[in-house]
Amino acid sequence: MKITFFFIVILLSMNFAKAQEIYIVNSNSETLSHVQIYDFSVTNNFAQIGQYGNHITYHEERLYIVNSGDNNIQVVDLEGVTRGFINLENSSNPWHINIHNGFIYVTGLFTGKLYRIDLNAPFNTHFDKADGNFLYNELFIGTTPQGMLVHDNKMFVALAGVYFPDYGQGKVAIIDLETFSIVDTIDVAQNPQELIVDSRGYIHVVCTGNYAELTSKIVIFDSQNFEIVHTLDFDWSFFTTIQKGPDGLIYVGNGFGLGFATYDPITYEIINGFGNTLFTGGQYLIYDSQFIYVLEPDWLFNSSLNIYTHDHDIVRQISLGIGSLAMVMHNRHSSIDDIVMPNSYEVFAYPNPFMSEIKFDIKGFVKEITIDVFNIRGQKIATTSDRNWDGKNMFGIDVPAGMYFARISDGNEVIVKKILRIK
Repeated sequence: MKITFFFIVILLSMNFAKAQEIYIVNSNSETLSHVQIYDFSVTNNFAQIGQYGNHITYHEERLYIVNSGDNNIQVVDLEGVTRGFINLENSSNPWHINIHNGFIYVTGLFTGKLYRIDLNAPFNTHFDKADGNFLYNELFIGTTPQGMLVHDNKMFVALAGVYFPDYGQGKVAIIDLETFSIVDTIDVAQNPQELIVDSRGYIHVVCTGNYAELTSKIVIFDSQNFEIVHTLDFDWSFFTTIQKGPDGLIYVGNGFGLGFATYDPITYEIINGFGNTLFTGGQYLIYDSQFIYVLEPDWLFNSSLNIYTHDHDIVRQISLGIGSLAMVMHNRHSSIDDIVMPNSYEVFAYPNPFMSEIKFDIKGFVKEITIDVFNIRGQKIATTSDRNWDGKNMFGIDVPAGMYFARISDGNEVIVKKILRIK
C-alpha cells in the first residue's frame, strides 16, 4: 500500500492534537515509548520499566504499568519519572489493570485473584499479607484471570481456565463492585482473553482456542441477564485481542500477527475474514478522529507503530522498542480515562419508548445520515434517511412491540441507540 503524505496538511489544523500522546509498553526492552501525535515524534527510552511489562493505563496525569515478572504496578508521571511501585504478592503474575471510582483493579494470572487497591495507598507498600488493610482487598475469582472491563458498576473478568499445558472451561466472572463479591459466572468458549462492551450493553469476549485444532470464537452475552445471545465462530485463526473501530465494527487481532478480522456487532456479519484481514502484522489498535494506530510487535527486533487513515491508507510507520504489546492514548491535562475521541455528533431518540413513531435529533456537525433498524436477533428490518422511523419494516408492515436497535451513521462514525416500541 502506497504511503500517503497528505497528513502534513491535516496536522497544520490539528491544534487539539498537540496535547495528545501515546504511551507504549516495550516488554522485552523494559522501556516505555512516548509518541507525540501532532508531529509523530517518538522517544523510545521515555522511562525504564520492570520485568515483563504487560499492560498500561493512566489516571490523573500518571501512568500505571503492570510488571508481571516483578509482581508490581509501576507508577510513572508524564515526564517519565517513576514515582513508586505498588507491590503485589509473590508469583501473582499481575496481568491486566483497570482504574475505576478511586480503586486500582488488577488480575493475578497465577493466583486466580482480583486485587483491589485504594488509589490513596502509599507507594512501595507490600500487600502480600495485608488482607485486613482497608486500602487493599483480594477476591479469588477462578483459574487464570486475564482481561477485564467495567460496565454498570460491575467488573467482567475473562477466566482463561488454563492448566498448563491444558485448557479447562473458559468462563467470565461478574463482580459487584459495591460489595466486591462474585455475582455470577458464565461458561464461554475456550481460553477467553479480552472483553469489550457494545452500545447495547452486550459483552463481546474473544476466546482464542488452544492454538491448535480449536480456533477462535467470539461469545456475546447480555450484561443485564448474563444470557449468551450469539457465538461467532472463526474456524481459521487464533485471535487474542478485541477492540472497537472508528467505523462501528469490532476488530479482533490475530495472536500470530496475521492482522485483524472485523465484524458487525449488531448483525454479526464477518466483514474482513480469512484471506482479507486488515493491518497485517498488527495485534492491537486504538484510534482518534483522524487516524488508526496499530501496534505491530516484534519479540526479537524493533516493534512498530503503524498509523493509518480511517480508510486504511498507511501514513507513517514509527520504530519502537522490542516486544511492544500494550499502549494507551492520553489527552494531557484531561482526566478522561478513555482512548477514543468522542463522536463529532450526538443522537437523541424520543419519545423512547414510542408507540407509532420515534424521532432522531442529531446534535453536531453532520450533513447526511442513514438510520438502520435491527431486531434483537441482529436482522435489519428497516432503513431510512429521514430522522424518524414510523415503526414499519421494509415491507410497510408494523413491527411488534419489543426492543430494537437503531444504528445511525454519517458514513464515518456510527452511533447505536436502544429503542423500545410499546403498543
